[in-house]
Amino acid sequence: MIHATNIMPTASFTTNPFATRWTRPAACLFLFPPNTNIQQLLDQLHRQQGWGQIVGPHGSGKSTLLKSLEPELENRGHQLAHYSLHQGQRQLPMKWSDNLLQDATQVVVDGFEQLSKLSRSRLKRYCRKFDKGLLITTHQPLGVADLIHLQPDLATALRVVAHLQRNHPEVIQEGDVRRHYRHHSHNLRELLFCLYDLFEKRRLEPGTSSSPV
Repeated sequence: MIHATNIMPTASFTTNPFATRWTRPAACLFLFPPNTNIQQLLDQLHRQQGWGQIVGPHGSGKSTLLKSLEPELENRGHQLAHYSLHQGQRQLPMKWSDNLLQDATQVVVDGFEQLSKLSRSRLKRYCRKFDKGLLITTHQPLGVADLIHLQPDLATALRVVAHLQRNHPEVIQEGDVRRHYRHHSHNLRELLFCLYDLFEKRRLEPGTSSSPV
């Protein structure tokens, strides 16, 4: 997962940079790896007639990337039908007759792997029949043309943490990131939750550094 939060106002030490209002997908921008950018992904998606899968493990930034792509797709004239699925949600939360779905040129499903095999197959057939793009996030490839595979690593985690603390005292150190990143099995989302608690604990301790990152 490589992402950065939106520009925050200069924050006081009373603000926790790991709060969900800064780290949730809707509040984040995706920071692309070297030699990749959003226009390249949009062009690739266009060449694939709007079909693409964003593949990566839990907490790797799939939803963050999706949130960055959607407004750009709208800027290119696409009408979106977005569906976010959660664990155990085996069917899409819609009817085939829904105006949102019928009017859409680009169907977006976050958590496509949650659907049953039958539901996935029906949606694919529907999108092909009515010439709609299908952009999905998934933990593993599910028969849609690849758009990008995300694989978080320690370097990414360090970049994200440094960016989140850019207007704050450097309360969380590199060693903290290394230790907790391993503990949370390379899940960046869980790492940020953990660092929120650690930041809260340390910011109340006397003698904490007040110098910005």
